[in-house]
Amino acid sequence: MFGPWYVTALRPPSRANVGIFELPDVHLADGGHPMARAVLVAWGDYSGPDRQQRRPGEDWVLLTLDRCLGLQHGHFVLVDPIFSEDAAEPGGLAAIGYSSGRQMIDALCSMVPHPRASAPGAVRHDCASLQGDSGGPILLRGTNRVVAIASGYTAGTGLCAVGSGQLRQRWSSACTNIAVPLSLAVIDRVKAAVYRAQAQRYLLRLGYDAGEFGDIASPKLAAAIRLVQQRAGFAVTGESSYSLTCLLHMRAAWI
Repeated sequence: MFGPWYVTALRPPSRANVGIFELPDVHLADGGHPMARAVLVAWGDYSGPDRQQRRPGEDWVLLTLDRCLGLQHGHFVLVDPIFSEDAAEPGGLAAIGYSSGRQMIDALCSMVPHPRASAPGAVRHDCASLQGDSGGPILLRGTNRVVAIASGYTAGTGLCAVGSGQLRQRWSSACTNIAVPLSLAVIDRVKAAVYRAQAQRYLLRLGYDAGEFGDIASPKLAAAIRLVQQRAGFAVTGESSYSLTCLLHMRAAWI
């Protein structure tokens, strides 16, 4: 979403990027696929302040879509794996990727315990993951609950070297995929951003000056939220909440 210049740490991320979100495995009657405009809302600082040191624990991006595709086609929910005993069971996970232009599913994989983390904020796993699968969800098997996000790999030497073209028959800590486990801190940040994005969507629909769509840090959005909170008898904080978004949703539904 941020372009190759962000991956190489040349520039910080920006809300200027706008993309198209498509469900290529859902086929419509006209032969097309469901699509929506995707606007960047919030993200983790993956490359760090110096743009050099990678931080896998901040490897996430939140987009807001101008169409609620999840309402019709399904969606995932975020779960902290620390509070889920199922996440630690061998074969208790499944992974979804979309490398090389086609969907790949590993329906039986696990997080791999190791005394030393491969990277700060990351865990090892034995789910099938190829280049291009970064950002794909790792789920509790048989559910729609996301416990981690595929992030990359730890490569060593020899058969583990990039471009070796070899597949290892046994798992090795020197050559394995890594993922970013979700935590309550990340989930809370994502939820707060979701509530603000939802509130902004409804406020703009209701005619409020709530800033540019997608800019959830806009002072105009905070001012519009405070105005609604005051009129509705809520605590005036300028921060959105589940109750506020429900109220705005009901009002916008009448338009």
